[in-house]
Amino acid sequence: MKKIFALFLLCSILLLSLIACENNANGNNENETIKNGNDTNGDSGDVGSTEKEDNDNTQGDVDSTEKEDNNDTSSGNSNSDFEYQTNSSQTGILINKYIGSSEHVVIPSHIDGLPVLSLKGVPHNQQSTAIAEGTFEGKAVKTVVIPETVTVIGYKCFKDCRELKSLTIASNSSLTDIRGRSFENCTKIEEIDLSSTQVKAIGSSAFRGCANLKSISFSNTLEKIQEKAFYECSSLLEVNFPESLTDVKGGAFAYCTSLKKIEIPTKLNLTSLDESIFHNVPALKQITFKEGREEITGYALLQTDESVEIVVPRSVKRFSPLPFLINPSAHITITFLGDAPEIVENNNPNWFGNPIVYYNPNTTGWETFVWKDKYEIKPLPQD
Repeated sequence: MKKIFALFLLCSILLLSLIACENNANGNNENETIKNGNDTNGDSGDVGSTEKEDNDNTQGDVDSTEKEDNNDTSSGNSNSDFEYQTNSSQTGILINKYIGSSEHVVIPSHIDGLPVLSLKGVPHNQQSTAIAEGTFEGKAVKTVVIPETVTVIGYKCFKDCRELKSLTIASNSSLTDIRGRSFENCTKIEEIDLSSTQVKAIGSSAFRGCANLKSISFSNTLEKIQEKAFYECSSLLEVNFPESLTDVKGGAFAYCTSLKKIEIPTKLNLTSLDESIFHNVPALKQITFKEGREEITGYALLQTDESVEIVVPRSVKRFSPLPFLINPSAHITITFLGDAPEIVENNNPNWFGNPIVYYNPNTTGWETFVWKDKYEIKPLPQD
């Protein structure tokens, strides 16, 4: 009996020992999982360091991982690709210069948690927001994406970017102003789409020398185009001005030698005191004025020695030859869709050579029209 009890006691001790070992084993496994979790965090830090080193190698030094996280670099290039500063009110970023090496640039919408807003040199009272003056000037960039936060493309921003082929502007863009010479001599770009923007003004020589620019879509907020803005854009085929446009300065479309047709909005000022707005545009065949304009007066809208048709809408009541400096060798036709207008500023009857005037036979006033004895006046052919 004693032997049986001793054997039972020994087995119990062994069983308890096994249970204790198993508990210790489970405890050790638990501790190891926590440690691995910490290690994982530590490894993530190492990976973060590796990523940071990779970013440093490709995009320049970053001050800290936290700073890099605040850059929103997933939607744009690293902040290290730019020289920048914070504006005086500490509400936004001023980008001064692109210093990266990539040919394909996505400008970040935010840097250090602040929106990319402004360029140096903009008067404080204008509160303009912009890409900095000359930011990409002369760089070999091929594609650029501009975020919704940018409202001004600064003076000479993309000047002489002769490899630039594509400019993409965010669909919800806040862009309001394109400054002078901003795209001058961007000789490879073929299309500019500003229709998603709120651009009100295009600066002088902004697209001058963009020899391959074939089309440009304006915003419906555009009010002003400064002098020589599209000077020598020799591939530009057609321009469709928005009704908001009121002012175009001299030479804005001079030497656009492929331009074939233009439509003039109702409130556009037709006066240029310097070079004609459309000077030396040999491919231009038709100028149409939109319905709603009540007079066509001004000076030096068009100067050409090529054949061209001027289409005058029914709404026009007063007409002057002075906006059209037509050299004698040109063959010009003027088509009046409404009643015979009052002719003003008619001191020089040979101002535009010897035009043929067509009128709508369903309108009135042509029997006493002032040009009746000066030019050939005939009704429009009826279909």
